[in-house]
Amino acid sequence: MRKPVGYNFTPRAYSPSEFRSLIFILFAILWVGGCKNEIGGKVDYAPGLVEKTSKEFLIPRDLRESIENDYLAYIRKENIKNVLPDTEILSRIPREFLDIDLFFRSSAPGVLTDHTRFSLPRGGGEIDLKNCVKGKKGSFYLNYQVKRTHDPNVKPKSLHVYFLSEVRPRKIGGELFGAGCYKYMDITKVMEHANEGEGLQLNATDHRYLPVISGVLYFVDFDPERKIYLAAVRVVDSRYGDEQCAEPIN
Repeated sequence: MRKPVGYNFTPRAYSPSEFRSLIFILFAILWVGGCKNEIGGKVDYAPGLVEKTSKEFLIPRDLRESIENDYLAYIRKENIKNVLPDTEILSRIPREFLDIDLFFRSSAPGVLTDHTRFSLPRGGGEIDLKNCVKGKKGSFYLNYQVKRTHDPNVKPKSLHVYFLSEVRPRKIGGELFGAGCYKYMDITKVMEHANEGEGLQLNATDHRYLPVISGVLYFVDFDPERKIYLAAVRVVDSRYGDEQCAEPIN
């Protein structure tokens, strides 16, 4: 049984060379469409099964510190009258939930069982793509919507998206795909750009989507009134458990 994200281990951040390599991979195998897409509109989505709630997820220590540093930089910029020391700001942060919807849309028949929408309220949860991806080749797209749980009419003000990889990298055609076990990065710009268009184009051929999207997506919204809104979505495909990372060593 997998431990919740947040066990006592130190996940690796990406080095500059690894970061450049992963960005190249993201754009090579996640072609980002340039056409404007109305998320959730004009497509009939079947409801996807949410396996677990986010109550089982914690944020790894180093990633939490990275998020807190991003938050402090945001607060110092947006609320210049705030003269409290960093430690006091962080100790007083109210944390609230985000509602997340993930939309998977196929480019052609036979790739997915159906266009699928996973609704994950109150902080997220876990989804398993085994009942969603059925094709052995072809592309499908990922889009997302984010709302504040207790104030859904307020648009997120400074949404950040972080990714923690939970599968081993894999060679396909002599090229290495994936970031590697328990490495994390800020993928906000990539996700924003993709979501404004057709979405992230994932590829079912040789299940290339797996080393790219299998892991935990952390959605974090910063508010200048000193609040952080959080959600975590773990994406797995239980058919390929042999590619999952081993449990981290404390």
